Amino acid sequence: MGGLDPINLLGTMAKAAVAAAARPFDTAAAGMRLGVNLSAAAFKSAALIAGVESNPIVQPDPKDRRFSDPTWTQNPLYFWYLQRHHVRQEFVRELVEIADLDGSDAAKLEFLGELLISGSAPTNFLWSNPMALKKAFETGGRSLARGLRNFIDDALNNGGWPKQVDTSPFTVGENLAATPGEVVFRNELMELIQYEPQTDEVHAAPILCSPPWINKYYVMDLAPDRSFIEWAVQHGHTVFAISYRNPDASMSETTLEDYLVNGPRIALDVIKDITGAPKVNLVALCLGGTLAMMLMAFLAAIDDDSIGSVTLLNTLVDFGAPGQLGAFTDATTIERLEQRLQKEGVLSADDMRRTFDLLRPDDLVFNYVASNWLMGQDPPAFDILAWNEDSTNMPSAMHSFYLRSCYLENRLASNELRLSG
Repeated sequence: MGGLDPINLLGTMAKAAVAAAARPFDTAAAGMRLGVNLSAAAFKSAALIAGVESNPIVQPDPKDRRFSDPTWTQNPLYFWYLQRHHVRQEFVRELVEIADLDGSDAAKLEFLGELLISGSAPTNFLWSNPMALKKAFETGGRSLARGLRNFIDDALNNGGWPKQVDTSPFTVGENLAATPGEVVFRNELMELIQYEPQTDEVHAAPILCSPPWINKYYVMDLAPDRSFIEWAVQHGHTVFAISYRNPDASMSETTLEDYLVNGPRIALDVIKDITGAPKVNLVALCLGGTLAMMLMAFLAAIDDDSIGSVTLLNTLVDFGAPGQLGAFTDATTIERLEQRLQKEGVLSADDMRRTFDLLRPDDLVFNYVASNWLMGQDPPAFDILAWNEDSTNMPSAMHSFYLRSCYLENRLASNELRLSG
């Protein structure tokens, strides 16, 4: 998001401190439990040295692959590292509950707490990661040299973030977005792709795929045998898909209305002209699904029944409870972002991708700190991560209106959103 504190976490921490101070008995009790549990964890670790097995103070999640190595339960030192981490984790979450902040402050405090928990995990440090130390021993230190190489490369070429994926095996048109098709229409905002039929007969109603423009369209045509579009044409559907242009600063004034009118709205007319079909079935994903809902309302207002059916995937319509994204979509944060957008013209693809990475730090950040930097492994070659890496910018006017109208004011769900008059 840029800046030292773009979402005002320091202000949230100050509010949490005041709230905790206003509940001194609860805060003191949490501190006492922390001390007691840390002491108990140390005692149980010492018991392991004497060969006495002990039940952990906090049971780790069996689904958490970071701590699947038996060293975490069999070695006294690493048993202590793990138990200390889980005890601190419970303490941080208890403090978040004690603060009991409201609205976006609650989302920010929860986000900050989970980020601190994830960042302080023992797997993120060489001396407290037994798998990394084993790897170093087994390779005679070569894994450490490779990890240092990866760290330097990421510092120089990836903004200091660990690389998630090896994109070199993937080529768009060959093993990504490989379903045969051609562009049948384009304007200043998008291209409309029609895919070649793969059956002798096709269904009467064509399908329009409405993807998000946060990432590239081919999430719906990911890879052979892993593609919705491929499946659809193999099952007798005539399929079209929108591919949006990756905007630069020259498109800073492009609005959400432009995306509506020059995206799916005009695509419907083109598809009906090409196929002769009176209705088009819409399959929409993520932000493309939100736009599809806006399109349906727009068409209903002008008595246009061009849409036969709508299928929404991973689509937010009611923004009243946005979850962790609420940490990034309060009025103050949006105002700060708008100041940046006025200067730069777009929200960069990197900023958007990093924001979503921080919402899942264990999987999308620190997992690669451990594997790439500490163990010297190369990131995996994985098609969905290669697609995620191929993200796009967001025009400033569109993004500002979207954040304010949907996240801040929830106008779509309350039937108050106005587009195209």
